[in-house]
Amino acid sequence: MQGYVFLFVALMMALQGCASEISPLPYKLYSTPDLRFYEPAEIQDAEYTSLGIVEGVDCSLTWFRIARSENALRKLIAEANKLSATGVINTMCVDSGLRVPCQNSVTCTAEAVSVK
Repeated sequence: MQGYVFLFVALMMALQGCASEISPLPYKLYSTPDLRFYEPAEIQDAEYTSLGIVEGVDCSLTWFRIARSENALRKLIAEANKLSATGVINTMCVDSGLRVPCQNSVTCTAEAVSVK
């Protein structure tokens, strides 16, 4: 029995390490009137305050539904709005694979900023 538990834990750790970056999405398409997706170069000369890292995760509990980066981005936007951010920079989405209890998942992260 202990051998099966070890094998299961080893398999889970191996799968967890399989996260891969998703092809860059046109993040700017997800900008809203209240929150803009910036490239770092766009605000390098602007006065802004970092509000911290925000994350959005789309989790599929079954193999029949594929986790989507669009859903993860919407959740990221909601988290940034909670911080009263006016924008986000350094946005990246990864296919995070198996993430208990998810059968598959996508995680998007960004730095929330307040641009003056």
